[in-house]
Amino acid sequence: MRFQLAFEDRPTLTVVSLPCELSPASIEEQSTRLRSWALIRGAPIAGPAFVTVHGRIGGRACLPLGAAVYPHPETGLCLETIEGGEVARITPASLDQLFGEIDELTARLSPDRPLRGSAEFHPAVASRGEATLVLLLERVPAVPPVELIRSRTATV
Repeated sequence: MRFQLAFEDRPTLTVVSLPCELSPASIEEQSTRLRSWALIRGAPIAGPAFVTVHGRIGGRACLPLGAAVYPHPETGLCLETIEGGEVARITPASLDQLFGEIDELTARLSPDRPLRGSAEFHPAVASRGEATLVLLLERVPAVPPVELIRSRTATV
């Protein structure tokens, strides 16, 4: 399978977030809850929802906001800041193969230094059709590969 790899400098993100499981149903449910909260509260949505991966079974559904709007404590939502900087965007990504992809790409992109922050899984939206994996980098590799080729043999 071919993976397209792109590097970019991403600004710091202000997000509202909720815990979620790493399943399509949980991701969709929590993303919908975040969008509903933003619409009701009048918070400016600055992009589609995504998941920060915090372990083999869970993460946080995040919705980027255009301004810091503090949720009421009873909602269970948190306002967070995700540090900006260099990121690697890899497409296509698969929720079923997520940890194998993270492990392999981490080894290829940053063998001597750990990545910073949590990996992010950006689910496909109807118009794009492919999910994206985002890794926050300490630095861009000296000679970044344009395309990675590998077989999908990793298991969750």
